[in-house]
This record gives sequence, structure tokens and C-alpha cells, in this order.
Amino acid sequence: VKDREEKIEIVYTPFRSMFARTDILTSAALASFAWIIMSMPMSIFRVAMAALGYSTRLSLTTLELHFLGMYSPGFFAGSMIKKFGTEIISFWGSVLFAFGLLANLLSRGEENGTPASWIMGLIFLGVGWHLTFASATVMLAKTYEGTPHEARRVQSFNDIIMFGTSGSLNVATGYIYSAGRSDINGWRLVNFVVAGLLIANVKLLFFEKQRNKRINSVNEFTTT
Repeated sequence: VKDREEKIEIVYTPFRSMFARTDILTSAALASFAWIIMSMPMSIFRVAMAALGYSTRLSLTTLELHFLGMYSPGFFAGSMIKKFGTEIISFWGSVLFAFGLLANLLSRGEENGTPASWIMGLIFLGVGWHLTFASATVMLAKTYEGTPHEARRVQSFNDIIMFGTSGSLNVATGYIYSAGRSDINGWRLVNFVVAGLLIANVKLLFFEKQRNKRINSVNEFTTT
């Protein structure tokens, strides 16, 4: 008896159809917010610190500590997400974002301020980014659990949205800073804009939580 090879035809979801997938769009949007909220202040803070009298060395130290905040949570973020879930960890990441923006808004120039608020603000933003972005990445991976062959297409779709929006707003950050007269007011204006985006991020996270509750309720009803 000859072995018969069965050919399995893999059907891919059309790229444009992903715009109709709420779960994919939500995950991509949350990942985009994570990058935008972190990167907009990061992209301009050294310019702002220099304009307000701080040394290059101090701004570099602030950047180094920001990077430490971005990547050091990698030692425990995965286990936290596994234990508490993506929604809770993303929420706490958003709380850290809020603390970071508050510290940024309290920043002052070298003559009448301290670099502590700059440093703490950027550290909080870094840690908040890691928690929110890691949570969004796990959310995205769940969207193709049943169709692993879609992984590359979904990840590509996510990256286009995420880096497209964050890149555009990073470019806009310089114009926003200039609109505030390129001093402490420009720095505050950037952070006020980011605060508005953080509110949108929290609202989207709440929407995702409610959507998951409805899905779980339907699943429980159908299994009983």
C-alpha cells in the first residue's frame, strides 16, 4: 500500500480584512500607544534639558537610566503577565506612565529646579512602556493562537500600524515643542499632548476588558 500524501491548503486572511478584526486592532492600538507615550517625551527631553541649562552629561545619564527602566523589567514582566493577566499589567503600566508625565510636568530649569524630576519621569515612562508593550504583544499573540500560519501577517500588520503612528508622532513632537516656544512651556505642551493620548489608551484598555467579559459570558452560556 502506497502512502498517500495529503496536501493541506492553507488559507490566509486577506491583509485588508485585519482592519475588521477588533482583537487585532485593539492589540495594535495598545502597542502603538505604548510606543507613542514613551517615545514622544524621550525624543525631545535632551533638547529641552539643554535649553534649560542642564549639561550634556546629565541629560545622557537621564537617557541611560531611561533605557534601564525600559529593559530591566524584562526579568519579571513575563511572570507577572502570566500570573495577573495582560489587562492588569497594562493598567499598572499606564499608572506608571501617569506618574512619569506628572514628574515631567513638574520639571524645572537648572536655576530653580532639580534634575530628579527629569530622571524619575523618564524612568517611569521606561518601565511603563515595558509593561504596556509586553502586555500588548501577548494580546496580539493570542489573536492567532488557532491559526499559527497567520503569525507573520498579523505581526506585520501590527508593526505597520505601531511604527507608522509612533514614527509620525515622533516627527510631530519637534513641532509641538516649537509651538510652546522651545522652553519649559514647549516641554510641558509635549507632555500635555501625551497625557491626552494616555487617557485614550486607558479608555481603550477599559473597552478591551469589557469586550473580553462579553466573550467569556457568551462562552460560559454556550457550554452550559
